Formats: sequence, C-alpha cells, structure tokens
Amino acid sequence: MAILQSALLCDSAKDYQGKVSILGGFVGAFYSNVTPGLALITLAARVGLEEDEMVENHQLRMRVLGPSGDTLADMQGELRLDLDTAVRIDGVRMGINIIQPIAVPFTDYGINQIEFHFDGQLLSSLPLSILPIPAA
Repeated sequence: MAILQSALLCDSAKDYQGKVSILGGFVGAFYSNVTPGLALITLAARVGLEEDEMVENHQLRMRVLGPSGDTLADMQGELRLDLDTAVRIDGVRMGINIIQPIAVPFTDYGINQIEFHFDGQLLSSLPLSILPIPAA
C-alpha cells in the first residue's frame, strides 16, 4: 500500500536522478488583486511503495476545492512504472518522486484545498490561501 513520505506546494520543482530541487517551497498563499483568477503552483510529493508495486501502473488524481468545498478542478492520470531493473534493498520501502504543475482556478479569496489521491486513496490535502495583495 502506498504511503505519503512528503508533499508540499512550491513555485517549481525538478527531479535530478532521485533528488528533488525545490524553488519557492512551502507555498501557503497566493496573492492577487483580481478574482476570479488562476494560481500557478507545483505539487512536489514522494510516495513510498512496496517492491511489488514498483512495476504496476498507478492512478493519480488531484482535486482543487474552493473555500466552500466546491470542486474547482479535477485532474486525473495514470503513472506507468517499469522498474524491473531498479536496485532493491530487502525490507526497505522504495519511493517515487511526483512533480506536478497545477493551474489552480479560484473564484474568490479564501482557503482552497489541493487534494492528492494515489490509487483512489487520499494521501494529502494541502491548504492554499488566496489573498488580496496587501497595500504598500
């Protein structure tokens, strides 16, 4: 069964042979003086899998919920793994990095939720506040 090892919202992320470089990590708020609008962010996550799960296809889903709980976006896809040649260490859970840019639509200010589902299981729900730009 998949377990979430880490997840965060950021401006950008890149995987370099298993190491993830994060730019603008731990984004918790997006500032805009215009509503409705679109926030461009990235979900960076690491999911731990058992050895037999490393050669299966997996279903990914990301949902964006507005402040009132309404669905603003629902994205789904399949992750195809073929890691028969991966180095395995007995008893150690293997992990995969998932980096997914997300265009988060928003209709008003408030706290949205970014849900990350893996094989039908909700692994994470991260808050993203949409706020007006503070006056200078």
